[in-house]
Amino acid sequence: MILEVTGLILTAILTVTANSSWLPVPLFIIGLGQGVAIPALVRLNVDQVDPRFSGLAAGAVSATLQISAAVFVALIGGLFFTLASEGAGVREIEVSFAVSTSAIGVSLGLAAILCWKR
Repeated sequence: MILEVTGLILTAILTVTANSSWLPVPLFIIGLGQGVAIPALVRLNVDQVDPRFSGLAAGAVSATLQISAAVFVALIGGLFFTLASEGAGVREIEVSFAVSTSAIGVSLGLAAILCWKR
C-alpha cells in the first residue's frame, strides 16, 4: 500500500504543479503497488479458512473488492464533480483531480494503519 499511496501523492503534486509530462511515473508506481497488494490481500484472507471452503472465501473476497470499488468510485467521483462543477476551467479540474487523488491516498494510508499488526 505504501507504493500506491506514494504514487497517488506524486500524481496529485504533479497535477497541481502542471508538470504532466512526468505522470506516467507515479501511475506506474500505483499499478505496481496494486499488483503487489491485491494478490497478497486475497491470499492472506483465503489462507485463514479451512481448505475445503477456500473457493467460497475467494469468491467472498472478490465480491467484497468489487462492491467496495464500485462504492468508492461513486464517492470519489462525487467529490471530483462537486469540486469541478459544470463549466469549470482547466485549473479547477486540475485541483479537483488532485484533491480526489489525495483522498484516495489518505484512504489507503488509513486502511494500512488500521490493518497494521501490533
